[in-house]
Amino acid sequence: MIVIKYPLITKLTAERIAEYIKENGYDDVKVERCLRYSSAEMCVNWGCNSIRGEYDIVLNPPEKVRENSNKIPTLKALRDAGYPVGRFVTSDDEYTVYPDKVVVDDMEIKIPLIFRPPKHRKGRDFIVVLDGRELDYLFEKYSGGYAREYYIKDSEYRVHVVGYEDDYKAIGIMRKDPENPIKYSIRNHKYGWVFHTVRRNERTQTLNTIMKTVKMAVREIGLNIASVDIATVGDEWFILEVNSGSGVSSNIIAPRYARRIINIYDTIIGE
Repeated sequence: MIVIKYPLITKLTAERIAEYIKENGYDDVKVERCLRYSSAEMCVNWGCNSIRGEYDIVLNPPEKVRENSNKIPTLKALRDAGYPVGRFVTSDDEYTVYPDKVVVDDMEIKIPLIFRPPKHRKGRDFIVVLDGRELDYLFEKYSGGYAREYYIKDSEYRVHVVGYEDDYKAIGIMRKDPENPIKYSIRNHKYGWVFHTVRRNERTQTLNTIMKTVKMAVREIGLNIASVDIATVGDEWFILEVNSGSGVSSNIIAPRYARRIINIYDTIIGE
């Protein structure tokens, strides 16, 4: 049996993935809330910080989901491992503030900055920092957080990854277009995104490189299922954040999740 666990915010996605699993001939699958007790051979955790039950395999261990809910340790871990994450400063860093920049070690981060509290959802809870001297106040007010340099992005993408042990695959990449381009200044905020799947014959060499790199980044932080937000700026690209339980509405990407989950189930449980 495969059990898909979900918090309320990802219920529709969990149900959609379960339906596609059934369409592939696996009827023994069910969806349930995070803390409902059950037992199964595989649990697919779609964003729960805690789960109850007995399972042989858990894709997305809840402790890893909890760690990733605070974006700062994840960004630091990826930065320390050499992955491109852009320039940012956290409340734990040794930094010096100036009106027009913040200096962290030998790295200068120019104003303006985008400040985000330790935990946030759906691109909300951001503050535009126009003077570096505001950071001390913000870090104290929100008991931490981070501020990254504001980039005028060319494009933003979301890469979907599923893996287990040494076998990780980027199952798709989607371009994120703002619902209201006139308001497109700071990521998502309240205006939301329209997602477009980038088909294989549309992928540039840069996008293929991004997909290969991102799947290893997800493995680095110990998640099995994740969507990773990417920004491109000129010839550069960097990771904005990693999501451990994002919604999936695409009729192209959702079946790929289902097939990949089945593949892992057959490979591990069938041994």
